[in-house]
Amino acid sequence: MRVRIVVSCTDRKSAPADATLQLRNYTDKLTARADAWIERISRPTRTGRPAGDLYQGGHWHVVRQFGAIGDKNGLAVEVWVVSAGYGLIQSESVIEPYAATFATRGADSITRVDSNANAGDDAAYWWSRLSGRRRSDHRAASLASLAASDPQSPLLIALSGSYVRAIQKDLLTAAKALADPGLLLLVTGEDRAAVRPFRLPVDARLQKSLGGALGSLNARVVRLLLETTGMHGWEATRIRTQLSNSLAEVPAVVPFSRRPMTDAEIEDFIRDGITAEETIPQTRLLRRLRDNGMACEQKRFGDLYRRVMEGAPG
Repeated sequence: MRVRIVVSCTDRKSAPADATLQLRNYTDKLTARADAWIERISRPTRTGRPAGDLYQGGHWHVVRQFGAIGDKNGLAVEVWVVSAGYGLIQSESVIEPYAATFATRGADSITRVDSNANAGDDAAYWWSRLSGRRRSDHRAASLASLAASDPQSPLLIALSGSYVRAIQKDLLTAAKALADPGLLLLVTGEDRAAVRPFRLPVDARLQKSLGGALGSLNARVVRLLLETTGMHGWEATRIRTQLSNSLAEVPAVVPFSRRPMTDAEIEDFIRDGITAEETIPQTRLLRRLRDNGMACEQKRFGDLYRRVMEGAPG
């Protein structure tokens, strides 16, 4: 039995991107940026590596286990990636290191800070351009074409909210291309009405039973489904029941009530920390901020920390 699994890319990579593959350096309007970016990725300038080797971090540590687990359970597992830099690719596709993301914060986000458009609209346009570009490898370039290539096999998609919003139209078209829409199974925290019929009952409570960091939870849910193939046989109703029962066995997550901060406030906090303790590491300073009841994403804090350090006097 074949199972196609679609996961997100990650900003952590085993090699740095050169300046021509960092989206922060493409400063034109969205359509012009898309034109220039697609032209660049269509003409490699250095030796690439398989996507599955390029991507790093806890999420991808779990993803790399899918093939072996599938073999043990009589499954032919294909791993595909929703890449903000290259579109839909397979884990063995050879690509160059790049920096681009559908997440709405960060220097290499599809949506620029000065954009007047809705971030979801920008991301959807970007995905339409990437999935519609001419490809030399003749592989599926969209979720819809992937589903149509084998409409009888399950299509399990595990993505963060910003990536689901980017590929939503393609996802809905893919569901129609399958022999049974129930073959499309979505693991995400995004609870949009349009994708709700495909969304599996998954939330942060499962972290208690599956372990790992919250950022790798979607991948761990996929791993669980591969490991328990004999229990559900890839029937959507049985999968939903299994996951619902798992959720019922764990307590509710108590949310943090941390106050969000502006960039200026965080930079002032970092400067105060550096003044008081000259060699304080970034990670310790972020923990101190959170322990004080403040909120800041790790990558954003890192960007601001580097900005402050680069501007610090000799």
